[in-house]
Amino acid sequence: MEKTYQVRRLNAVKHGILSKEAVLPHESKEEFEDLLVQYEADFAPANATENTLVEELASIVWRNKRLLKAENAKINNGLANALNLSQRLLNSSVPPSLHIEDERIEAREFLKLSAEELEEKRKEMESEEQKRQLAAEILSQGGRNCTKRASECLGDFLFNLWYSDEYAQHDRYGLPVFLSGKAKTAVEQTLAVINHVSEIKEQALGNAINQVNFDSFARYEAHLDRKYERTLGMLIKLKSLSGNVPQAS
Repeated sequence: MEKTYQVRRLNAVKHGILSKEAVLPHESKEEFEDLLVQYEADFAPANATENTLVEELASIVWRNKRLLKAENAKINNGLANALNLSQRLLNSSVPPSLHIEDERIEAREFLKLSAEELEEKRKEMESEEQKRQLAAEILSQGGRNCTKRASECLGDFLFNLWYSDEYAQHDRYGLPVFLSGKAKTAVEQTLAVINHVSEIKEQALGNAINQVNFDSFARYEAHLDRKYERTLGMLIKLKSLSGNVPQAS
């Protein structure tokens, strides 16, 4: 069986006249030749005309595969554009009451996480919220070094957020403002994104698909389908004249 395949593959290389035009420079000639071998095995061309028709069938299927790749590429490009407009994407996905104002929240950072990683992120944010509330409680009670004790309660996320804000006061007056404002908003909005990842994915895909002109793809696909049917019909007719019509797989 292996020997037969190798012989057919060599024949495909020898007779694959259309492969010079069907296969683009960045595409794999070997993959096209493998496809051609499969069609030669199905139809067993007996002469030059049948060889040409078989090659034509393989080239049509090859172009259909290329069309699918082009369609995927267009959608991927649309996804990239949607993700570059992160805030617009987020706010078209979450309920209006959860409006995302924090420009540091990037949709792509959450969409790339696995279900397990998202759950870990959720637990991290819930822990940050508990620590925020504890810090606020310590500040409200006052006492010696209350600011220091409160800041030490914060997790890495909120502590880094506080000190990364060049406009924040990093003292006993600035910390309660931070805890009731930016810290609370950051945790709430991050959790909102985590809890609506499925909706964000659907919205991103919808935005991407809206950017693709599927009409042009559909017209070209219909053209290839009609061409395939005509070529297949011609090949079967030739085979019937010789009394040998193989069953196409």
